[in-house]
Amino acid sequence: MKTMKYFQYLLGLALLASSCTKFDWDENHETVLSAFSIQSTAMEVAITSDNKEEVQTLEWEKAHAEDYSMVFYKIQFSKTEDFSQVFYTVETKNIGADHSMELTNNEINQIAEKAGIGQESTGTVCWRVQASNGISVRESANSAKMTITRPLGYSYNPKELFLMGTATSAGDDYGRWLPLRMAALDDGSGIFEIFLPLKENGDYYFVEKLADKTYRRFAINGSRLVEGADVSSQSFGEGIYRLRVDFNQASASVASISKIDLWYDGTKDVLATMELKEAGQVVWTATFPFTATSNNYKYKFRMTETDAEGNETTVFWGYSKATALEQSTSSTADYFYAYEVDSEASISDYCYRLNKKSHDKQTLTIDLDMRASTKWYTHKVTVVGS
Repeated sequence: MKTMKYFQYLLGLALLASSCTKFDWDENHETVLSAFSIQSTAMEVAITSDNKEEVQTLEWEKAHAEDYSMVFYKIQFSKTEDFSQVFYTVETKNIGADHSMELTNNEINQIAEKAGIGQESTGTVCWRVQASNGISVRESANSAKMTITRPLGYSYNPKELFLMGTATSAGDDYGRWLPLRMAALDDGSGIFEIFLPLKENGDYYFVEKLADKTYRRFAINGSRLVEGADVSSQSFGEGIYRLRVDFNQASASVASISKIDLWYDGTKDVLATMELKEAGQVVWTATFPFTATSNNYKYKFRMTETDAEGNETTVFWGYSKATALEQSTSSTADYFYAYEVDSEASISDYCYRLNKKSHDKQTLTIDLDMRASTKWYTHKVTVVGS
């Protein structure tokens, strides 16, 4: 008898729970969101290179669900006032709590770029808020405008950049694209470069891989870095080139590497002119007899670049600091890294130092490796026959 009563008790609880569940999930049960409006007025944001971290605040009233469920918000950006061209949507950071959003000028610059507003140009986007509690969705009763003036340069710097095109060994095969190097170790400045051989009468272009398996393409037009389907024409003859792009200034440069000399401080002159070690590789080598002059063991590399207009420029590559210790068998790998050094500095600065005991009165081979596949540009010194 007690067992039967206990069973009836459990059955009653189950029926009660069932009826409550049915009541809670009745269709359209108090899920309607209240009307709400944007409180921010029209904004004008003039972005410069110096104010990219300034914050702009977008505000709106809270929307309420009649069943007191949590409400979260999205901001929609459109090119048109009727929101027929929503191009970007962003969610607030704290679901249910925020009825405002802070955006840095740098983030607004990215939104403006997505809207198609050009560099050093002014344009207007519209924004509104969409509220939802997971069942019902409601847009703000009004929208607001944001007029944005963009600075020179792209709105963000890619983390990686690749090179392709018929003038390169990659061709148009994405599986063979060539990585560019950032212009400094652990650098995020948006400046990339690469030394490589280019074929005559081909083309090349730069590719950024995006998160959604799409790509952005860029090309060089004169001294400008332009986005789109254009390609850069390689019409300056086959040879070794240095390509350099700067997303901050939307600029780019192309230079042919005419010559690399091994420069010696003891004579303030060239010890040897370096030659390519292997066709298709940007590794230069020189073998020469060395006898120190005036007890001086300092050297660096002198590169001659020729731009598209035929103008020659001398660039020195050397040690990371103005002075260096004498190299030895215990010198770390980064001792031999090659950096583009200050052209205004003393000609004797930023030089490496050969070892007096190991290198004087010896025949030496020095290799300079400018491949992007290495951790950094580097070189090595070998005593011939050792």
